[in-house]
Amino acid sequence: MEKTFEIKDLLNILRKNKILITSIPFVCLLIGFIYTYFIASPIYESKTDLLVNTTPTANTAEPVSPLEIDASLKLIETYQYILKSQRMADLVIKDLDGLLTEDEFLDNVKAESNGNSQIISIIVENKNPDDAALIANKTAVIFQSEIKKLMKIENVNILTIATPYSSTSKPILLFNLLLSFAAGLILATIFVLIKELKNKKFESKKGITDLLGIPYLGEIPAIIPQGPTNKYLDERYNKLVAHTEPHSSSSEAYRSVRANLDILRQSKQPVTILVTSTSAGDGKSLTCGNLAVTLAKDNKKVVFVDSDMRKPNGHSLFNLHNRCGLTNYLTGFSSSDEIIQSTAIPNLSFISAGPISPNPHELIISKKMDLLIDRLKQKFDVILFDSSPLLVSDSILLSGKMDGCIYVLNARKTNRDDANEKIELLKRSSNELIGAILNEKKTHKSNPHYYYGGYMG
Repeated sequence: MEKTFEIKDLLNILRKNKILITSIPFVCLLIGFIYTYFIASPIYESKTDLLVNTTPTANTAEPVSPLEIDASLKLIETYQYILKSQRMADLVIKDLDGLLTEDEFLDNVKAESNGNSQIISIIVENKNPDDAALIANKTAVIFQSEIKKLMKIENVNILTIATPYSSTSKPILLFNLLLSFAAGLILATIFVLIKELKNKKFESKKGITDLLGIPYLGEIPAIIPQGPTNKYLDERYNKLVAHTEPHSSSSEAYRSVRANLDILRQSKQPVTILVTSTSAGDGKSLTCGNLAVTLAKDNKKVVFVDSDMRKPNGHSLFNLHNRCGLTNYLTGFSSSDEIIQSTAIPNLSFISAGPISPNPHELIISKKMDLLIDRLKQKFDVILFDSSPLLVSDSILLSGKMDGCIYVLNARKTNRDDANEKIELLKRSSNELIGAILNEKKTHKSNPHYYYGGYMG
């Protein structure tokens, strides 16, 4: 199933990364300010103004007529073209003895005019105010001379002469700041989108329901305290907080998962549920153990069966032995009553995995396993099987014997592609895929009372 990407998803991504989206542009803004003021050389601008008229000689005393003014206006565009021509560039460069190159002349010398005016302004940009004024004045004089030669008239008069003192620094600060901010905003957006596309972890209900197509049962927080962990936290690590800390946020999360288990409300018969995950370390065993505690506190008779016969750890959760367990029964060395242990929690029993078996496949598919399930249904309301992760096929084989299956996802570790592949296997093998629990959903509390690690299993 492919994940669809909509505008609202983009907005959610940007909103989630709003600190990054705002901080990067302001960093770029600061860099642009420092560069403009302390690193980049200032650009100076000098200007010489020319008046264009139709007077044939400089000694004519007659007033200028409207027709002559109109004729002079038509010359402006031609004169601007001549000012920026290759001919003018060669003449100015030759006269200034190589002070500037052809490209510099064409890029840094401009001829501007108001459409309703007979004024042409020669504007020169240069890092040196003396050179800017010199180039502007030389260009004006050479242009005046060339018009006299080409047009056979003297209708160009120099109104103002550029001086180094009149040269002004070009106001590029605002431009640089706007450019820096825009570049930072674009970079931040691209970075966030690339990060999101590369992010293969599950972070929300929508990601689970859209990609995996299975119900969402709830999320279990992984509240990491700030600063180094201490002995107190290490001792509380990987514990049944649903029993030891009933008022914590984690316990409330497990109660929310219990409320979302429709299979318990719909079925009047004892229910067998398999709990599995993609890989080791997803928090599967701890999630199963806390869910068992929560169900037992709901006045249901519950048994936790550690069916991970490769790397069992359920006994450490309940602080019970692993000498006699599931493998002992399946190999015929113990009875079903002998492997059931009582826990310190009312209504909750435990069956350990027992000694590690060299052939767990054969034990899972044996008739003894079917018989055990039937006998447990006679004694308990809910039978939770903590199975091995889906790195091996044990869970796939066992899921077909269960009434339903719960899939535990780790918000920090579980890869979307891996999970999608494993879910398809479970859908083909299990009777019902009840839904997914998102474990270790990151929050930001620093109170050790609410700490929950969830690395076991």
